[in-house]
Amino acid sequence: MPIRRLPRTDEERASALNMGKTKKDNTPAALLPLSPTTITRLDAAQPLFKQKMQARADALSAQSASTSGIDAQRNSTRMYISHYFQALNNGVARGMFTAAQRAYYKLDVSSEAVPALDSDEKLLTWGANLTEGDAQRVAAGGAAMAMPTTAEVNAVFSVFVTSNQQQSTLKDAYDQAQEDVSGMRSDVDSLILRMWNEIEAAYSEEDAPSKRRKSRPWGVVYISSPGEGTEKEGNIEPNATINLFENLTDDNSITVRNMGLSNLLFFRSETKEDSNSAPAMPGRMLQPAEELTLPLAEFGLAGGFLNLHNPDMVEGSYYAKLEAK
Repeated sequence: MPIRRLPRTDEERASALNMGKTKKDNTPAALLPLSPTTITRLDAAQPLFKQKMQARADALSAQSASTSGIDAQRNSTRMYISHYFQALNNGVARGMFTAAQRAYYKLDVSSEAVPALDSDEKLLTWGANLTEGDAQRVAAGGAAMAMPTTAEVNAVFSVFVTSNQQQSTLKDAYDQAQEDVSGMRSDVDSLILRMWNEIEAAYSEEDAPSKRRKSRPWGVVYISSPGEGTEKEGNIEPNATINLFENLTDDNSITVRNMGLSNLLFFRSETKEDSNSAPAMPGRMLQPAEELTLPLAEFGLAGGFLNLHNPDMVEGSYYAKLEAK
């Protein structure tokens, strides 16, 4: 027999609130199964949680875009700083510089080792040491550096410093957005439990299948007991689309899990999708190891087909279960 399962993720919490609010807004007051107190809480919590979820998504998108852009700058900065200190050591070997001049950069004067540059903190530290040390060395009468010049290093380093500061700001914004969502979870979980209890109580005199059928449009999710439902598991090629289930209705609940290393898009449609073309419709993008249990209505706008698209360039792996009614 199918059993009720409360939300486990923020996506599932948002789905429960969104479906509950939509159903409440489109149900005559005389037929509402929710108490006035619960309705008041739902009307307040749903738009606020939706707003905070969107703010978190926007913050993550901005941070991800910044991260991809800074990677090339990080690699270039690492190369220029490393080449500078290699050139310094080569100059010491040729007698152009003295070993003692390494002290200007806070280097060990007796070592030819290039400092480790395997983190942003070390890049920032040694970039600053290089800039300050070179100015002091030249002011003391030292020969100008070449291949690369100090100006060339500083041009690359200054861009990296600016990008690193911007990324740090974006990371702080994302962390705050995560905390804003996290701060609502307890109240949202309490509200959903109360809401679902009231909905099921309103239909308690119905037989079990009828109660579940009337509760699902309110966002209540039921999952299959062991041995029930239809399960699918397998791999999906890069940039491919496959059909998982068909002849579904809005109140069909589906559990989907990303078991691979690529991102996967689960989406509904009005026709069977099975090709190498990318879908032109909304859905639910799952990152590796992410799992969701949602009604079909939460996977797209319309249609009785549930499909899977792999937008990445590596093979994906998935699990999907059509929960029993």
